[in-house]
Amino acid sequence: MKEITIVSKDRIGLLADVSQALAEKNVNIDSVSVETSGRAAIIRIVTNQEKRAEQVLSKAGFKPVGADVLVVRFVDRPGELAKATRSLADAKIGI
Repeated sequence: MKEITIVSKDRIGLLADVSQALAEKNVNIDSVSVETSGRAAIIRIVTNQEKRAEQVLSKAGFKPVGADVLVVRFVDRPGELAKATRSLADAKIGI
């Protein structure tokens, strides 16, 4: 999968504008995370329609940057993330 990152000036309605642009072109968002740093907003979107999403967002005036990501689904119970990351660390795999 791909993750698309948008860095923009933080403002009310930014995520609404991004998600609406994608929705209007039938691009599904599998996951999203948003954080702020100073006056900037960092929006990370995972979709299986990455090329389409990048085109839509570019046309909407955003500057999307794509990157490969690994998506892992866990059983929802305490310790599952710890087990997975311990296995990676024991195998000398950095994350």
